[in-house]
Amino acid sequence: MPSCANCGSETPADARFCPRCGAPLREGPAEAPDATPPRVVFPAEGWELCEIAWWRGYFKSEFYAVADGKELARSRSFRWRADKPPDSEHQAARSAHEALVGRLKEAGWEPLGQAVPWYAQRFRRQSAGLRLLARESSEAGEEDSAER
Repeated sequence: MPSCANCGSETPADARFCPRCGAPLREGPAEAPDATPPRVVFPAEGWELCEIAWWRGYFKSEFYAVADGKELARSRSFRWRADKPPDSEHQAARSAHEALVGRLKEAGWEPLGQAVPWYAQRFRRQSAGLRLLARESSEAGEEDSAER
């Protein structure tokens, strides 16, 4: 079983981040120094981690926040049909992402440094059990940040 270079704990073979300290796990050659995400060190006990991911349907795309394998929240949909994720200059994608980040912050999640790619932002918060956030309305200007 692989181990984390940051804290030394054993990690699942398919893990992208250490479940104990949240440090990114790498396979293969190291990335260029300027592309290396900042080292994140914080106590494992009492913290939850989540990350924003991208989903693409046939006509629309969305961002969603996932923690411990459970979806916490989704952004409003935006038009994007390409096979690759939208770049950070795509206005509708940026707006949907920023609204989702705002909802996560309202729910107590703290951002953890720069994301690569731009939308895959990671967050942490003091552990209180996973709470699901209500889905954001597709209509402009409407946001529902109530927790379930």
